[in-house]
Amino acid sequence: MKPQFRVLGIDDGPFSFTDRSVPAIGVVYRKGYIDAILKSELTVDGDDATTVIAKMVIDSGPVKQLAAVMLDGITFGGFNVVDLEALHNATGVPVITVTRDEPDMEAIRNALE
Repeated sequence: MKPQFRVLGIDDGPFSFTDRSVPAIGVVYRKGYIDAILKSELTVDGDDATTVIAKMVIDSGPVKQLAAVMLDGITFGGFNVVDLEALHNATGVPVITVTRDEPDMEAIRNALE
């Protein structure tokens, strides 16, 4: 790993669906070091995830040194969906999403209803 190879990982914090906002936490990591920890707020079930995360990327430091932005899925704070293409276009940084478990489609349908 090159010494200046940095990755920004972002995930949302715990929340209740009665909450208006949820924390979004970002960590800039490079081989063996945490360079920055960022915090922002997203609207629960809102539509601001893409713009809030883009601002976090830009505020993280030298964007040209970021090799990628890694997201825990594409939804934050319930159904606040990140537009991956718009996020990449706004920042110029590749975006990677990681999902640990297969989505529970029945639970998603029930929540949307």
